[in-house]
Amino acid sequence: MQPEFYHEMPLEKYMGPALLLDLRPVARGLTPLQVSDLEGAGASSEALNGKIVVLFTGWAEAESGGPRFYGHGPYLSNEGAGYLAYAGVNAVAVDFPIDKHPSTPQSTIRDFPVHRLLLGQNIPLIENLINLDQLIGREFELWALPLKLKGGDGTATRAVARIA
Repeated sequence: MQPEFYHEMPLEKYMGPALLLDLRPVARGLTPLQVSDLEGAGASSEALNGKIVVLFTGWAEAESGGPRFYGHGPYLSNEGAGYLAYAGVNAVAVDFPIDKHPSTPQSTIRDFPVHRLLLGQNIPLIENLINLDQLIGREFELWALPLKLKGGDGTATRAVARIA
């Protein structure tokens, strides 16, 4: 059964072994992150399966709180999202808005294809992380338990890494 709301998703999806993909060398504003970018940063079916994949672009550190944060950053391509889903990731964590931001403020969930694709496969999203540079080359677990707010489609979390 597919959860209708994030609070119905099993908590195990929000915690566990993680793999950081350092995409800073290829991440550019207004440019999709492609499967080849993910693979170039170390993604493979074997490496991703059952893990929380963390996509590190440096965007949140550089632009969070500024006028360019939404709508001007890198975003995950639909093909990239499909690749992660097919690889069997447990969750996807990022330091940028994961979808290309729609040009209209009247947007709906239909305007966010990566959200729909991943959430439709029971893969939660953990967005806008910071301090990911501290995890480069390290083995770690990510814990990002959401607040349990009934009927919500998103919530704040206190994301922490437990370094092995």
